[in-house]
Amino acid sequence: MPERVIYYHPLVLEKDVRSLDGTVWNFIHGIIHKKLVTNAESFGKPLRYTLRNARVLRVGDWRVVFQIVDDAIHVCTVRHRREGYRGVESRFI
Repeated sequence: MPERVIYYHPLVLEKDVRSLDGTVWNFIHGIIHKKLVTNAESFGKPLRYTLRNARVLRVGDWRVVFQIVDDAIHVCTVRHRREGYRGVESRFI
């Protein structure tokens, strides 16, 4: 399987990343590229109900919600686990 391209929703870069410490973002970013590019299906847990088209990657206390579309990964949000998933579906493609 060829490596996938990763796309970030504009709000991930404008809002989510700005709320993170630089070292935390670098760690999460590295995990995203290490795990999701090669085998997103095995590392991302499928979500249910209104988020059934998405998957979540757990990175410590942080959650990366993403969608797999063809040969691309669309990262919808990067949040702390206490923030939950409310409003994430508005970022789906």
